[in-house]
Amino acid sequence: MSRIKDIRKSVDITHMYVGLDLHKATINATVMDENDSVLNEVKIKSEPDSLRNFSDSIPFGSDIVIESSSTWYWAYRILSERHNVTLSNSLKTKAIAESKVKTDKVDSHACKHAKGRIYSGKHTS
Repeated sequence: MSRIKDIRKSVDITHMYVGLDLHKATINATVMDENDSVLNEVKIKSEPDSLRNFSDSIPFGSDIVIESSSTWYWAYRILSERHNVTLSNSLKTKAIAESKVKTDKVDSHACKHAKGRIYSGKHTS
């Protein structure tokens, strides 16, 4: 797994955009600024403590898009405590569904672009 670095200490940005691709064992995350510059790409364990550590490494109130999967609910609950979280339906997210190169890294990057541009639906519990 990649080591999670506290991005807040390395750049002077108060708001970030994150795309997450969730799986049973791992989570691929792409963290970007408002200009779509990639600040960090990380693969973490799909465990609550690992996700909390990642959540704490980005500024409070950042926008996070999670690709819809069978494992999204627990991640949404953890992340929504600190951030604005949107669940993206990958079947309706053209950037993912029509991608010629289908990898988890591409999926996590495309999820960020889904927010407000292609399809997004905020989950309400």
